[in-house]
Amino acid sequence: MSLLHVKSKVNCKIQHTNFFGPLSWKGGDLQYGYLEQIASHATFQAGDTIVTSGYSDLFPPGIMVGIIESYKRQEDDNFYSLKVRFATDFQSLNAISVIDNLLQYEQKEIEREARKND
Repeated sequence: MSLLHVKSKVNCKIQHTNFFGPLSWKGGDLQYGYLEQIASHATFQAGDTIVTSGYSDLFPPGIMVGIIESYKRQEDDNFYSLKVRFATDFQSLNAISVIDNLLQYEQKEIEREARKND
C-alpha cells in the first residue's frame, strides 16, 4: 500500500531521538504527511529529519521520509502533531520497486521467540 493512501500508517521517528509515532497522509497535498502522537516532552524543531523507526516488518530503520515543516499540540492532549514535508516528490515518480520479503514469516517467528525469552 502506498504511503499516499489515507489508511496507510508508517511508524517513523525524529532522527537521533527515541520519539516515534505513526506517519500518515490525510489526503490533499501530496507533499505533506503528519507524524502523530509525539510526546509533549519530545525535543525537536522545524527542519529536523524524520526517518523510519524500524518498529515494523515492512521498513528497515533509518530510511529518510521527510523534514518537519511545522508542528502543533493536539487539542486536549499531551501529544504533538508534526507536519512533515515528504522527501519524495510523489508527483514525479515514474517507476517504483516492490520488494517481497520472502523471510518475513521466519523473521516474525524469531521476534516472537525473542520476546518470550525477555
